[in-house]
Amino acid sequence: LAKSHVNGTTVRIEMWRAFATSTLSSQTITATLSASAAAAIVVSAYSGTNTQGANGVGALSLSVSGQRATGTSTTPAATMTTTYTNVLVVGAVAAALNSSITAGSGETINGQDVGTVTPACAQSRQNSATAAFNTSVTMDWTLGSSVGWVAIAVGIVASSIQIGLGRTAQSKVAG
Repeated sequence: LAKSHVNGTTVRIEMWRAFATSTLSSQTITATLSASAAAAIVVSAYSGTNTQGANGVGALSLSVSGQRATGTSTTPAATMTTTYTNVLVVGAVAAALNSSITAGSGETINGQDVGTVTPACAQSRQNSATAAFNTSVTMDWTLGSSVGWVAIAVGIVASSIQIGLGRTAQSKVAG
């Protein structure tokens, strides 16, 4: 779990991972919130990841610092340094108000929710893996208006990454 808050407001973003030893399909993902809140979930699947370590923990390349950021602007960004070779960096951003979200250069939006719930959110990934160890990678976006935001970035380690489709679901959830 990686999470951040925006300047003490209610904007929050979390990125979770799950591990399976075989390919899954038609899975249901459920989030249970402790209180009523607007929420969105983006689920992405990746195969060919590093499966070493307990429950596939080797699939993550988490830098010690710099993977979370907050601000108020139209240009959210989160930077991480790869801790392995062949890392696909995935990032997510949440904005305090409904706002259009565009992925930065060399990135693709996996899933997003804008205009139906507050906050707006998007998850994106690099178009190709970063081959080199100890490389600084910035995931960035452009928002339609200057608002408070929070962004995070994590790396997925693999020798060959197959990118799954992003799916977005949203609802106002009562705790």
